[in-house]
Amino acid sequence: MILASAIGNWWDGLLVLQQVTFILACAASVLLVVQLIAMLFGLGDDADFDADTDISGADDIFNDNGISDAGGLRLVSFRTVVAFIAVGGWITYTMNFFLAWYYSLIIGVVAGAAAAVGVAYLLKAILKFQSDGNRRMGLAVGSVADVYLTIPPSRTGSGKINVVVQETLTECEAVTDSLQPIPTGARCVVKEVINEQLVLVEPFVASGKDAAADNSDK
Repeated sequence: MILASAIGNWWDGLLVLQQVTFILACAASVLLVVQLIAMLFGLGDDADFDADTDISGADDIFNDNGISDAGGLRLVSFRTVVAFIAVGGWITYTMNFFLAWYYSLIIGVVAGAAAAVGVAYLLKAILKFQSDGNRRMGLAVGSVADVYLTIPPSRTGSGKINVVVQETLTECEAVTDSLQPIPTGARCVVKEVINEQLVLVEPFVASGKDAAADNSDK
């Protein structure tokens, strides 16, 4: 009862602008936390951070062609709007204790805009990182790889392979459409890059020349 009375007195003591920005900032902050948790546990980057859960699916519900983009930045997306409201709301709420409402609002808008641009740059960097990773793994298509963890048949699970990409030995997960598992120690061929850490492979079938070379090595 005492707590409820204290909260009521505190709320009544706030200016209208502070009440509005407090509600908006709280809601936006909760959304930011939920998004962060979702990304950390791989639940969403927008149905895309990789299922394009890469940061471009649900994240772009505000995006429609050129208006929201500038220099490759998604300035108006779900995440940038949430960041704008959260940061701008808290700054406006706090500044209004010390400054007139119009000064507080101006400072809040500027701070929120800066936060939105910062988030846009962050998303651009993450997308570039994902794109570079996929492009790099794309060079592995057609390469022969060594299986070191059995790959289950018919995409019923994933195994692991070692493949050389740009003169670097790279480890990644692999699935196959083959009806038979590809055992540890066998060789396979990379058919398709599904994402940065997952490729589609098929069993390696040695040609006569390759088989002769293998026998000579033995």
